Amino acid sequence: VNQMDFGFDALFLNQRLSAGFDWYRRDTKDMLTAGQALPAVLGASVPVENAADLKTTGWELSLGWNDRLESGFAYWVKGVLSDYQSEITRFANPTGTLRDKDNKNMYYEGYKIGTIYGYESNGLYQTDADAQKLDKSELYGGTWAAGDVSYVDRNNDGKITKGKTLSNMGDEKIIGNDTPRYSYGLTAGFEYKGFDFEMFWQGIGKRDYWLGGSQFWGFTDEWCTPLTSSLDYWTEDNRDAYFPRLHHYGVNGGNHQVSTRYLQNAAYLRLKNVVLGYTIPRSITEKVKISRLRVFVQGENLLTFTPLIDSYDPETLNNMTYPINKKISVGLNLTF
Repeated sequence: VNQMDFGFDALFLNQRLSAGFDWYRRDTKDMLTAGQALPAVLGASVPVENAADLKTTGWELSLGWNDRLESGFAYWVKGVLSDYQSEITRFANPTGTLRDKDNKNMYYEGYKIGTIYGYESNGLYQTDADAQKLDKSELYGGTWAAGDVSYVDRNNDGKITKGKTLSNMGDEKIIGNDTPRYSYGLTAGFEYKGFDFEMFWQGIGKRDYWLGGSQFWGFTDEWCTPLTSSLDYWTEDNRDAYFPRLHHYGVNGGNHQVSTRYLQNAAYLRLKNVVLGYTIPRSITEKVKISRLRVFVQGENLLTFTPLIDSYDPETLNNMTYPINKKISVGLNLTF
């Protein structure tokens, strides 16, 4: 791994304004990964080898301000914003194969790590006739009907087909990337006449994510326990539903293809921590031989703003993990 970094840190206006910036590039040589695609007649997985080079470029910017007024009111605010992307710069994939036999994305020169391939969707079919206009047998060989997902025939060949190579994308295209972009954080607070306050917000500005799975779709088999969000499925009386019509044990897998309709926006903003405290004046605490007494109330994860579908947490992106709890605590700091 070779890395170079350029940056600066600076203070202005009697150290009240601080600024920092870093730009870096990291080159990972001879990554251990599956080698180039081999004919299926091999009958085995492609062996791993030192077959790929990866380039990651990123930057981080920070700005801060702190000051104390003549009244004794002190305050501060600091923000941090960063971003990065990773790209394959060497890999032997002469045919531009999109996926391996396990349906995982194949590398190629110029491939962005986190790439999501999928179909462009223009809603749900509202009539059986519309649902049967295009040949979608490559996705599902049964009968398509009202309430199924409609995909755009991008190459205008009268059927919906899967992508196989970069030169033969079928009706698929790059619809997103699950790399977390534009990570940011903001800290702000003040102190005045014994009171102190500080809050910390964090978030991700841009991230696409494909959830899928039985927890997302609901009703996929007899063992699935559907979530409340899964109840918004298409019926004659609920034509504006989010999810497609139900199938016995999820027969129509064509509805579950990766598409723009169900690609999630996993950007978020969360109040990670907020604390309000008050320090009892020393003129009072010294009378009982206490050097310092501070009482406080603190909250964690109190607010979250995200367009992500309900029941999934934007930090974990898995509703089967133990949830990130909201916490409120009260305490004191005592020094004799």
